[in-house]
Amino acid sequence: MKILRKAFIYMFLLSSGLIVYFLYQANVLEVTTYKIQSSKIPGAFNGYKIVQLTDLHSKQFGKNSKRLIRKIEKVNPDVIVITGDMMNSIKDDGTVFAELASKLVKAYPVYYIDGNHELIAKTMAERGNNTYYTSFIAELENIGVQIINDKKAILEKDEKKIHLRGLNIPLIFYSASDVQVNIDFDKAYMDEKIGEANEEVFEIVLAHYPKYFDAYQEWGSDLVLAGHHHGGMIRLPYLDGIISHEGEFFPEHDAGVFEENNTIMIVGRGLGNYTYNIRVFNRPEIVVTILESEKAD
Repeated sequence: MKILRKAFIYMFLLSSGLIVYFLYQANVLEVTTYKIQSSKIPGAFNGYKIVQLTDLHSKQFGKNSKRLIRKIEKVNPDVIVITGDMMNSIKDDGTVFAELASKLVKAYPVYYIDGNHELIAKTMAERGNNTYYTSFIAELENIGVQIINDKKAILEKDEKKIHLRGLNIPLIFYSASDVQVNIDFDKAYMDEKIGEANEEVFEIVLAHYPKYFDAYQEWGSDLVLAGHHHGGMIRLPYLDGIISHEGEFFPEHDAGVFEENNTIMIVGRGLGNYTYNIRVFNRPEIVVTILESEKAD
């Protein structure tokens, strides 16, 4: 009887510890900072801070997302970029992110692109199933969020500029590998979507899906900010992410920095979850990118 009692206590303590650990992993925010150096970055942008938020999936961090806002305020960015999946595709009107954005735009410029969940919601709205997406986008525009799906924004400082391009990737390109896609996702396709890259200007591309990194670098991106894979959800030391939220094992671009030729891609681990509500060694992440110029203006 005494042995059973001890075993029960040990199991209770172990279970409690695991619950606390998983709650910690899912809810305690982490800020990851990267420094990007380039001769194309004007001296006026030296030290320019970009906060990237991705894959929120309507998760709140404290009442009215106060913990998330405090973290962002501590960074004090020059600009905030949103790389998609702020809402969920089904039965979600996006209120959580809209309320968060209404507070952020009071202090920072906020630029936004759709993720695949918004695109699914958009398709449902176009079919007349609901008006979630339409109302969501209208609200974001109303509060001052700058929607740059397939558009170019110009970031200016002391009369110098860099380009911010929002690439809206159609749902067909998120399809399973066995689905036939009759359009090549290449430089020509990107030229048509967001215009040709300017070799004289530092080009930042917001792209929810990191899969097409080869096309991003071929197009002429200097910096790509992406998300989508939730960091591989379960991350093991030295092994990176194990599974994407789509069920893909060991996704190639799970999280962190990737470099090819003269293009750097930063993939955020995201803030929320959708299909599988689990994070292991993979806390919700705010990505901070600091630009560093190699020249002085």
